[in-house]
Amino acid sequence: MLVLPETPRYLVKSGKPEKAARALARLRRLDYDHPALVEELREIQANHEYELSMGKSTYLDCFRGNIGKRLFTGSALQALQQLSGLSSHSPEPL
Repeated sequence: MLVLPETPRYLVKSGKPEKAARALARLRRLDYDHPALVEELREIQANHEYELSMGKSTYLDCFRGNIGKRLFTGSALQALQQLSGLSSHSPEPL
């Protein structure tokens, strides 16, 4: 993972639009001023601005309310199935 380049979306979120343009140009093998590349970079920036307008969220939000109950139920069922030794697929023929 250390040798992989940063993604254009990460660079836009980090406030480095010039580096994002270079990364996207390298990824798409196009010039910096290619219309398709400029449009895709504009779309990435617009998507980032939209996400910022939605407000902040945290990992704790994944466990609140109804979603938390569903997550716990699914995890508990999977854990109990593993502990019981039963599998969800049919047995192999003899």
